[in-house]
Amino acid sequence: MKKTAVLILLLFPFVILPSVKSVSNKIKEEVIPFREVWGYLMRGEEKMLKGGEPFSDIGYFSLWVKADGTLSEKTPRPRIDLRKGFPRVHIVISELTGSSLTKDILEKDSEKRANLLNSIVSASEDFDGVQIDFEHVASAQKDDFISFLSDLKKMLSKEKILSVALPAKRSSSPDDAYDYSLISNIADRIIIMAYDEHWSRSKPGPVASYEWCAKVAEYSASIIPKEKLIMGLPLYGREWSKRSSRSVRYNETRILASKKRTQIYNSRNPFLVYKIGKSRKVIYFDNEFSLSEKLKLYRRKEIRNVSFWRIGQGPHEIWGRLNSDGLIDAETVSRAMKTASFFRRSVFSEKKKISDVSSALSGKNSERK
Repeated sequence: MKKTAVLILLLFPFVILPSVKSVSNKIKEEVIPFREVWGYLMRGEEKMLKGGEPFSDIGYFSLWVKADGTLSEKTPRPRIDLRKGFPRVHIVISELTGSSLTKDILEKDSEKRANLLNSIVSASEDFDGVQIDFEHVASAQKDDFISFLSDLKKMLSKEKILSVALPAKRSSSPDDAYDYSLISNIADRIIIMAYDEHWSRSKPGPVASYEWCAKVAEYSASIIPKEKLIMGLPLYGREWSKRSSRSVRYNETRILASKKRTQIYNSRNPFLVYKIGKSRKVIYFDNEFSLSEKLKLYRRKEIRNVSFWRIGQGPHEIWGRLNSDGLIDAETVSRAMKTASFFRRSVFSEKKKISDVSSALSGKNSERK
């Protein structure tokens, strides 16, 4: 262990090494204000919401695109009652499988595109808005993607909020399908997914380092109007070993650190190092301190809105340090709760629950999405 600590100091001389408790005690009890605070909620994980979170908006991650362009199913709106009010709920439409299906559903005047547009409008009936999360749009399909968003905006009723989740960038490219300027002219909100700086197939490193986030925020704010820009923060971490990588929840990291008596190296980009037999592993993650540092960074840059991927993955203590004034009142919600499907709630069991350290280290966790 002493040799490991010396190695860490040699490799990372810039990190500060106080205990987790001492860092937590030094955090000022200040509330960091934002106009909107969005949280992503997976269908089946509704119990992850404890009621005290400061969310103004929920992105309900529940619908996927099928091969014919229709959606996986029509999902009833979950009833979410937070102590501070009722958040708006947005249905998230995702296509994460690859460029082939994305190409088919975006092709202009195609049957699959028409199917998808009509399905989205139908699925959005009980929700306050729709979010599009297509992560494999090729540069050759830039025009199709922009026209798709424009058509969708026109087809949605006026009160619906159209949001689009976009990958993080630090500069522009003429061939980039995710044109911040063009898309922000259409959408009501733009969520910048400021995470996956290092990912499953990259070398080890922070999921979203403070320095990288600063550059992403600087560029995003220079293009996207402040009232539309939402900076996304990760609540998950990532573990690397010599041959594999997996995503991890903060609670797994905390349990692991306790069981293995492993030192957590605290800084704006915290990580821990431990060994299983002869195998050396490193986990980069975010805790209350590092998340607070990013939030304060965004406020200094006059960014008004933030989002978190995803509810249940990070330190619950962070919610006490956030505030939003975007919560809608109960009367507004009661008017929206006219359909029977609004009251229905789908209950799903988590397929995988980490019950001990050995299962936490199985290396078979799912990826971020």
